Amino acid sequence: MSTSRAEAPAAVARTGADVTVPAVSKRGLFGWLTYEWAAQPFYSLITTFLFAPYFANGFMDNPAKGQEIWGYAAALA
Repeated sequence: MSTSRAEAPAAVARTGADVTVPAVSKRGLFGWLTYEWAAQPFYSLITTFLFAPYFANGFMDNPAKGQEIWGYAAALA
């Protein structure tokens, strides 16, 4: 016996595969959003300003060729 979306409890979100997933509170969602907002600059800075020059100068014989390869890799990503 299946229940329609109108009959589903308010505390449970339903998906298309009839798998019940607990609903997320607004406070939980806000906490996740602020965490992601604070964590993202770290990864961007590491990838852009630290690892890219290290890759271009450390792994390649020619720094210009290393920058070229890094640019292609970043474009593909």
